[in-house]
Amino acid sequence: MKREARIIEGVMRMKFEEIYDRFQKGRLTTQEAAELLGVSVSTFYRKRERYREEGFEGKYDRRLGKVSPHRAEDGEVRWVTKI
Repeated sequence: MKREARIIEGVMRMKFEEIYDRFQKGRLTTQEAAELLGVSVSTFYRKRERYREEGFEGKYDRRLGKVSPHRAEDGEVRWVTKI
């Protein structure tokens, strides 16, 4: 994982923990917590469940470190960028 991605994930973890703590104490509704995180309510539910099950031992964003299924092959990129 790139250094930038690790830093961003760390920041997102801290932000989630702070917002989740406020949610647990009844200071935020589910909708408010999701809005503060910039995610949908259903995504907040999934992240909340993952946090309860795994803590932050699991990744905040499970896509990090994986190759995109939409990534173009090297040959295709060379062909497209050929001038």
